[in-house]
Amino acid sequence: MVKKSGHEPATYELLTKRVDDLYTFAVRFLKYMNQPRDYLAEAKITPAEAQVVTMIYYHPGITITEAADNRCSTTGAISQIVSKLVKRGLVLRKKEDNNAKNVHLYLTENGVFLAAAHKNYNLLHMSQINQGPIGDCSLEEIDTFYRILNMLSELYK
Repeated sequence: MVKKSGHEPATYELLTKRVDDLYTFAVRFLKYMNQPRDYLAEAKITPAEAQVVTMIYYHPGITITEAADNRCSTTGAISQIVSKLVKRGLVLRKKEDNNAKNVHLYLTENGVFLAAAHKNYNLLHMSQINQGPIGDCSLEEIDTFYRILNMLSELYK
């Protein structure tokens, strides 16, 4: 018989279910994040791409490395997203300080429009979630959820 970490069987089963629930959520959320959307800006892009556009909106001149650190991602992944956004006319790369390695990111006019549309989409989406699936939760429960979510994010950095 396999020893179950010293936990009582009922506790072990509960922990196993919670891990399974977390895994299921992570897989479903990843699928959600990879589905292109039309953010009312006539530009279907994935939420991950929209997040990069929004990050550049709030941090004009950010570098690929800074963006990767901000998104808890690799420079290669952010670079690929930025290349797609440049091709779509949403982001500009500019070399500054006479340094060929020092490339900063800025939004084009269309990129600024998309960032605003993405922000509005997020506000509407969160409003729908608050009125729907988590509408019965108290503010304290919602705050606890986000506190735990932030702890898990830190744990898996």
